[in-house]
Amino acid sequence: MPRRPPHPCNAPGCAELVHERFCASHRKDADRRDRRRRGTRTERGYGPAHQKWRLAVLRAAFGICVMCERDGRTTAATVADHIIPWQDGGEKYALFNGEALCAVHHSGDKQRLDRERRASRV
Repeated sequence: MPRRPPHPCNAPGCAELVHERFCASHRKDADRRDRRRRGTRTERGYGPAHQKWRLAVLRAAFGICVMCERDGRTTAATVADHIIPWQDGGEKYALFNGEALCAVHHSGDKQRLDRERRASRV
């Protein structure tokens, strides 16, 4: 597939032509602003306790995505997801409240299921 033509950098006043959002000299500034806005991993709730929980969930599923396994496929799981989100009252670091998912299922199907579940409660 052919690439789109380059466009000017999104930084104000920069006319360097790029294929991404920013040129190399402005990319670091944009990353720094994004980190400041989002906070650190620990500030967002992904500290050492979460990392231990994540590894335990992935080990319990033998590193295989549970949704792919239900469909008869074997795909490596890279994300530990809460079955009942802890913001909705689920146990935050309980092993029984976690499932191992591949990136595709976590970013697509699981998010859709969560939205449908939340909409049905209203």
